[in-house]
Amino acid sequence: MRRINKVLEVGCGIGAQKAIATAIKHPGVEIHAVERIAGNEHEIFLKRFGKMNLPNLKIKKGQSAMTYLRNIQEKEKRPIFDHAYAHWVLSVMNRQSRLDLFREVMKNIKPGAKWAIVDEGFIEEQVANELRETGFRVSVRRISLDELIKNPPLNIEEVSRSDPMRLMRIGSGTLANYGNIKRFIQDYELLKRTKGEGAALKLIKTDRQVTRKRLEGYAQGKPFGKDADAIRRMVMRRGSDLQRPFVVMTATKPRS
Repeated sequence: MRRINKVLEVGCGIGAQKAIATAIKHPGVEIHAVERIAGNEHEIFLKRFGKMNLPNLKIKKGQSAMTYLRNIQEKEKRPIFDHAYAHWVLSVMNRQSRLDLFREVMKNIKPGAKWAIVDEGFIEEQVANELRETGFRVSVRRISLDELIKNPPLNIEEVSRSDPMRLMRIGSGTLANYGNIKRFIQDYELLKRTKGEGAALKLIKTDRQVTRKRLEGYAQGKPFGKDADAIRRMVMRRGSDLQRPFVVMTATKPRS
C-alpha cells in the first residue's frame, strides 16, 4: 500500500472542517487546504478543539488553488502530493478554469496518486472528459441520496460522544444549513452549558433531520424551501439522474 505523506484539499471552504479533522486524526500526514475566499472562520474550529497550532496543517485562504499549486511547483520543482480531494467545488467552475486547475493538480501529485472528487451528478460526463483530456485515468460512480448521507452514518448522538472529530467531518452539511458557523458553535455551547449535552445534541439532530428531508425531496424531484423550484429546474435542465443525483470520481495520475 502506498504511503501518504502529503494531502491536498482543493476548496476547503471557509471553515476547513474536513482538513482540520484529518490533520488531527492523522498527525503524521501533512494537509494542505486551499480556499479562494479569505477569512479566519476556520480558527473557530481550531479553538473549539484546542488545536490552534497543528504543525501538519497548512491552510491558505484568499488564493486560488491554481496560484497555490503554481507556487508550490516553482518552489519544489517536483510533484509532492500523495493524494488530493475536492468536494463540491468543480460544479461551480467553468470549463477553462477546471482545465487550468486539472493541469496544475497533474503537475503537483505524484505518479499513481489519486484525486477524489465528490460533486453534483450533472457534471459527470463533462468533468470526466476534461480529466481524461488532461491525462488522468478516471473512474466514475453515481451515488444516491442514501449513499451520500449514510456514509458517514447519521448516528449523530453516538458520534458526538465518542469521536468529536468525526462529528466535525459529518457536520459540514449541518453547519452549512444552519447558516452560520460561529452562531452554530455559540448556540451549541450555550445549550450544552445551560441545559446539558442532550439539548445540545438535539440541536444537531433537528438540523440533520431538516437536511435529510431537504435531500430526500431533492432526490424525489420534490425539493422544498425557498430554492425548491430553482433546484428542480436545474436538475431537470441539466439531465441529472434524480435517483442518483451525486457523483464520485477518482482521477489517477498514470505512473508513466
